[in-house]
Amino acid sequence: MGDVKEGYLCPICVEDLGNFEELTAHFEANHAAGERDVLHSLKGFIGRARRKILADSPVLEEEQTPDWGQQEIGVVQSHTGTVRMIRGRRVDRYVGQSNKLLIRLTKLVVDAPSDPEMRKARERSLVPWVEDADVKLCPSCAKAFSISRRRHHCRLCGGIMCQLCSEFLDSATVQQLVASAGSPSANVGEEPLRLCRDCRVLLNRRLLLPEQPPPLLAQYERLRKLMDEAEKLLPGYYHLIDGMREGRPGLEEEAKATRARLCRIAEQLDLVSRQIGSGGTTPRQLQLRGALRLAASHFLRQGLLGLPGLPKPQPKPEQGWSPNSVKAPPEEEDPLAQQMAIIRGYIQQARQSQRYEELASLEANLQELKQEYLRRTLGTPAK
Repeated sequence: MGDVKEGYLCPICVEDLGNFEELTAHFEANHAAGERDVLHSLKGFIGRARRKILADSPVLEEEQTPDWGQQEIGVVQSHTGTVRMIRGRRVDRYVGQSNKLLIRLTKLVVDAPSDPEMRKARERSLVPWVEDADVKLCPSCAKAFSISRRRHHCRLCGGIMCQLCSEFLDSATVQQLVASAGSPSANVGEEPLRLCRDCRVLLNRRLLLPEQPPPLLAQYERLRKLMDEAEKLLPGYYHLIDGMREGRPGLEEEAKATRARLCRIAEQLDLVSRQIGSGGTTPRQLQLRGALRLAASHFLRQGLLGLPGLPKPQPKPEQGWSPNSVKAPPEEEDPLAQQMAIIRGYIQQARQSQRYEELASLEANLQELKQEYLRRTLGTPAK
């Protein structure tokens, strides 16, 4: 093994120069031309190493990646129904409590008397107060009542709390809450209202709720609007039918337009009622939606499905006498046949979309319409 040299050695000729200045001068004087060759060889070495690494990297990645094969999905259990049921009960409880507090708040503040004694008597008549002797400690801070710690009552629930645990509801917040309850122009006065913390939390939650109506309310308003429009058009349509039967001219176009509008209303009513009947998660929602669906179906059967067709003038024979031939009305003019055609289209769409729950109800409605159509056509009940 060679001797180890130390000092200011030249990297090219390994000569010991003694200090840094002489080493620098020696390198610039004797090896300036060779420096470029050293750099060139160094770059070539780095380039070859880089190409080798890039060429070998796919092999390394392939070797390092394990092949696990096709993975099978394990056992899956959906908890969506349970979560919706628990959340629905909780939401119903909070909504019911907040609605009760809003009703009491509206009764307390709307047109309240200005006299303190009369106002206090009115508050106690609307909301029963807990007796002072029944509560020894403040429910919020668990401190005993005394001369310095007096009892105070919540104006919405009648509970007892101390001064530090009670809160006041200012007139602006009261006005906002009363307006959200359906009385935007009510006179609420300027006196603040003493509340407990629990009631204040419920009212704060009500303030944070969005002002947009729930989907069921929007669907019901749409359903009610269609039913009101149909009720307004039906008397006019029957009046036009009677006029045409009496031979009054100029009524046919208006009667056709009114009938077409009533048929469109019937289609939209059936669509909206099916949307209402297909929603809901809690038993109360299902009961309410089912009742709305049943009411809409009853309205359709009583008012729109049996809509009479437009009368046509009877042709008179040119001479002699000929008996009237008994002919059934064409299918295009029969409202039951039109409704059956509409429901057949709905059934086809439900089959294409694989909505089997709606398909069963649609087929049941179609069967009822067929029986009614056969009964009217043949004059006997269909078997």
